[in-house]
Amino acid sequence: MKKEVLKARIVISEKNQTVITKIKYFIKRILHRSRYNYKLSTNLNLNIDKKKTFVLKVKSKAILKKKIFISANNGFFYLENAKLYNIFEKNRFYGIAKYKNKFFIGCAGQHHSEGCIISFNYILNKIKNIKIEYKLRKQCFHDLKIHKGNLYMVNSAWRFNMLDEILKFKIGSNFLKLEEKIRPDIDYPFIHLNSIFFKEKSILLCYHNMTQQTKMLSQVCEFGNNWKFLNIVKTKNLSSAHNVSIINKKFSILDSDNGIFVLGKNKFNFPGKFLKGFDYDKKNYYLGINKFEHRNKRGKMSPYLGIIDKKTKKISTILLPRTGEINSIKIVE
Repeated sequence: MKKEVLKARIVISEKNQTVITKIKYFIKRILHRSRYNYKLSTNLNLNIDKKKTFVLKVKSKAILKKKIFISANNGFFYLENAKLYNIFEKNRFYGIAKYKNKFFIGCAGQHHSEGCIISFNYILNKIKNIKIEYKLRKQCFHDLKIHKGNLYMVNSAWRFNMLDEILKFKIGSNFLKLEEKIRPDIDYPFIHLNSIFFKEKSILLCYHNMTQQTKMLSQVCEFGNNWKFLNIVKTKNLSSAHNVSIINKKFSILDSDNGIFVLGKNKFNFPGKFLKGFDYDKKNYYLGINKFEHRNKRGKMSPYLGIIDKKTKKISTILLPRTGEINSIKIVE
């Protein structure tokens, strides 16, 4: 007899919630005020006309000729020839992707506010034609990928009824059009989808599962190109994982809580650190090395950019003062 699996979701509720507090939260949401501080607006507050500002010079031979975009909890940053610049500030930024000569980044706003997708051209080492392409209020944007001329944005937020969806956009010559809201159907209580990777014939989705709160290990699910569930990828003891991918036919993921970068059978350990944000080039792997901090303090932390030499396996780190927690990394050139 075939055993049926009942669908369920783990519910993570905030402590000490009462009927009165729920009503207060509802009123604040209607008035577009922060649920935690009514003086703060939840409307998007982002200055896209701001000129880039110099932050500091970084002492590292590994990135002396590199150009890197970094999304963090305290802004969007640009490393150019060992000099760190701030492009956008006072907002949380996540996924970064490139399509032809245009870059797209996800902005999750501030104070649980409205978020947006931003586009810009990168021409002759300069950022031009900055544009807000799309806004969404009920959001917690995470990973962002380009696949076959479409942009896929992961929208995952536990405070919106465990919403786990992927927004699919058509990329036009001068527009971004929302075409579909994809909500993967699984017979497991997995929550907080945070990263996506397109294989040739299937799709990998990483479920964070809020491991610290639920005690449930993170999982990676594989779907067909029609978004039908195929299987759970075999992993071991992943905790609050991020950045699933396949690199040269090797499974790769950041075991964030445990401070481990997994690449096939190899593991790179960063004890006591929370890993998030990953990219690579011909010579190195790059990853975000964050401290364990309360959510309210993540915007002020000073993380490290970790660099692993592919050939020697040597690890070096670069301090990035007060950028906030690193969320995403994109090697430009």
